[in-house]
Amino acid sequence: MIHIQISQNESGNVVFFQVSGHSGYAERGQDIVCAAVSSAVMMTGIGLEQQLGLEGIILVEEQENVICCRVPEHLPETVRQQAFVLTNTLKIYLEELASQYESYIHMEERKNSKRSETNA
Repeated sequence: MIHIQISQNESGNVVFFQVSGHSGYAERGQDIVCAAVSSAVMMTGIGLEQQLGLEGIILVEEQENVICCRVPEHLPETVRQQAFVLTNTLKIYLEELASQYESYIHMEERKNSKRSETNA
């Protein structure tokens, strides 16, 4: 099963996401659920790092099949809002996938207060 953790700030913007595991929908290389999730996460990461210049915020642990990202708090407001467009869009897409493939994707969401946003 793919496990997805999403943390939002008090405004509802995604400040952290973590994706781990394999769906088990099909064999590796044939698994459309894993491919859909991986592709969306990678596209979001590329947007954050290459388009917005937020190098090093995507952490990948290949041996443990974990990808995570935290949007830095101290960014210029325009960059932070652009990052939220990407991470919020990822959340919406992953919610849709999770509703279609609920036996293969488990999604956990939580909202943080402004004070605890860094502990997402």
